[in-house]
Amino acid sequence: MATASNEELKESLYPRRIFAICDYELSKSVLKFFNTKGVLKKRLVLVREIPVGEIDSVESYWNELSVTWNGVTNIFFKKNSYESFSTLRDKINVLLEEHKKSLQKEENFVKIKSDIILNLDSTLPVVDRVFDILFFLRRKRIDWNQINNCCINLGQALNLTPQTLPSLALDFSKLSSAVTIQSANGVVDEVFRLLKTIYEYFNGLPIDDFLSDVHINIKDTIVIVNSYFILNDILLGKIVGQKDNLREIRFFENLLKNLDDEANYKVKIDELKISIDSVNLEGDLEAFVDNVRTTFKEPLSELKCFNKQT
Repeated sequence: MATASNEELKESLYPRRIFAICDYELSKSVLKFFNTKGVLKKRLVLVREIPVGEIDSVESYWNELSVTWNGVTNIFFKKNSYESFSTLRDKINVLLEEHKKSLQKEENFVKIKSDIILNLDSTLPVVDRVFDILFFLRRKRIDWNQINNCCINLGQALNLTPQTLPSLALDFSKLSSAVTIQSANGVVDEVFRLLKTIYEYFNGLPIDDFLSDVHINIKDTIVIVNSYFILNDILLGKIVGQKDNLREIRFFENLLKNLDDEANYKVKIDELKISIDSVNLEGDLEAFVDNVRTTFKEPLSELKCFNKQT
């Protein structure tokens, strides 16, 4: 049986195609090679079109260009010309590096967005329950059963370990103990400790300028969380009978407007303001609070970064 030579084996493993060309064209996405055809050879025809993003490697040997694409090496040379392909090679390598960075950026964004979803889905309900406890404590008569139900919904702890963002650990056991002995001061201390931990966690997230032009990003998330804190603080003020909240509402509104411009986050600000202004302290406060919070969260589901079931 005949044994294949080293050159034949190499050719079978790394197939090559050789093309004579007269011209080429390079854009950000496609590399094209042309040759002439016809008796007078004046008609330009396309002999090869290669997507830049699919190029594995490119090398030049003076007037030859070697482009490996989908495992096949294509060799191009200009007939009757000794023009160097080094400039074209360098341009292609620059585009390949840009394409690599673009893919890396997309992969990083997918991972970060997934972590943002996890963190928002897990922490915004905690903010709700913790503020609910403050709401119940500010009533004329404290209903410890309602506060205890909030603690039951919180559980004992929350531990988040996202892939690309710092971890977050929240311990609710001290809050639960303070509720058990009905210590209002102890409950307030723990509530503010938890809110501070969440607030500082999001505001301390590392902002990656590499992903600044994609949304939803870290900057967007920080604004969303800060706005949500302010909204709940506005609700708390209404429940305790605070009348002068115009300055706080304007600050809340400006935050959302900035986010809307950058991230296409369109909360129904006018609807929120009407709902806040029309609160009736003698009515169903729980339903009122739920309605306001739901209005705020609606755009998050449209951005596919929030689970409506939470």
